[in-house]
Amino acid sequence: MDHSTALQARQKAVAVRPAVETQQGAAAPLSRAAIAMLAASCGLAVANANYAQPLLVAMGQSLLLPESMLGLIPALTQFGVTFGIAFLLPLGDVISASRRMCCRLTQRCGHRSRSAAGSPRCWRRE
Repeated sequence: MDHSTALQARQKAVAVRPAVETQQGAAAPLSRAAIAMLAASCGLAVANANYAQPLLVAMGQSLLLPESMLGLIPALTQFGVTFGIAFLLPLGDVISASRRMCCRLTQRCGHRSRSAAGSPRCWRRE
């Protein structure tokens, strides 16, 4: 294949491809659907931290917490978000995705089993 034929084939391929040409190793631009999904995820994550506010009294009663400690629930939630952003988010550049997912699944199972075991309702016989 000579140079002019290769150049024409490349021009046709670039004309068909809608994505912006990027350097090797650079990320391609995100689609509108991906941006909308990321925006919705961010909004739900922020809203999740605030959903507990109207339910504090009910959560305190179910966990048998005194009213003076109810403020710890949203405070610890905010602390967890801050910790995650400051220390866990940068690990995305260092650790592979499959290893992170395995560690996260193990962590969540451990947290949920400890939460269930620590709940007063778990040990109460009715």
